[in-house]
Amino acid sequence: MVTELSIKTEKRSNIHQGLMQSLLRTVERFLDMRKYVGFEVALKLRLNEPGKPINVFVNEIGRYMTLRAGSSDVHILREILGSSNYVIPESVLVEYRGKRVGVIDLGANIGISSIVLTRQLLRNNIEHSVIAVEPFHRNVEVLKRNLIGHRFTIVEGAVDHTNSEVGLCIPSNPLRESSLIRTGSGITENRVRAFSITDIVSRFPYEVPLFLKIDIEGAEELLFKDPKIKDVLQRCAIVFIEDHTGALSGLPSRYFDAINQTLKDSGLKQNTTNMRDRVYVR
Repeated sequence: MVTELSIKTEKRSNIHQGLMQSLLRTVERFLDMRKYVGFEVALKLRLNEPGKPINVFVNEIGRYMTLRAGSSDVHILREILGSSNYVIPESVLVEYRGKRVGVIDLGANIGISSIVLTRQLLRNNIEHSVIAVEPFHRNVEVLKRNLIGHRFTIVEGAVDHTNSEVGLCIPSNPLRESSLIRTGSGITENRVRAFSITDIVSRFPYEVPLFLKIDIEGAEELLFKDPKIKDVLQRCAIVFIEDHTGALSGLPSRYFDAINQTLKDSGLKQNTTNMRDRVYVR
C-alpha cells in the first residue's frame, strides 16, 4: 500500500536529485570555464553583474578578449574551443599556403570563431581579410573590441536572400540570446538591415577564394533562397555550417536536406561525420 508518507518522501527525493544534478552541472561548467580563462576570471564572469564586459586572457587562444559576465559568451567560447568544429583541414591549409583568401563569418556573435579561424591562417602564412556579420547591436559592441585591425570589417546586420530589413527577437533562454528569431515567441527588439550574400561577397575581389562560416540560427533557408547562392558557393574552398534542425528549433530535417544538396551541387563535399556542425570542402 502506498502511504502519504512514502509519496512525500519520494517527492523530496526527486527534488533533492534535481538540485544535486543542477549543482553538478554548475560545477562542471565552472571547472570547464576555469580551463579556458583561469580560476579568478571564471569567478568574475560568474559573480559580476550580468552583461558587464570583462577583459579576459583566453589560454587556448593566447590573447585577450572581451567577454560579458552572466551571458552566453563563455558558453560559446567553451563550445568552440572544446570542439573541432572550426578546425581547417590540413589539406586546405596546404593548398592555400602563401595565397590570399577571404573569410566571411555569418553570425559572428562576439568574434570567437573569426579569431579561431584567422589564427590558423596566420600560422600557415595564408594572407586573409575577414567580413564579420552580426545583427545584434549588443554583440556588435563586443565584436568591435575583439576584432581590431585592418584585416577585419564588421557589418552590423542580418543575412537574407535580398537586401531588406528583418525583425529581431530575444528568446527567454539566455543561452540563445544571440539568435535571430523570425517566427515563434520572443520579445521584438528592433528591426535591422539585412544583406544578401552576394552583396557581402562583392566586398572581396572576384578572384579571392572564400572561407565561409554560417551560424545564423535557423535563417539559413532564407540565405539559400538567394538565386546567386550557387555562384557564391562555387568560390568557396571551405564552408562551416551549423545545422539548426531538430527539436530545439522546431525545424524539420528536410529543411537542411535542400541546403545539403545545394552545397553538394556546388562541388563541395562533407568532410566531417558531425551532423550538427558540418564542414564542407572542395
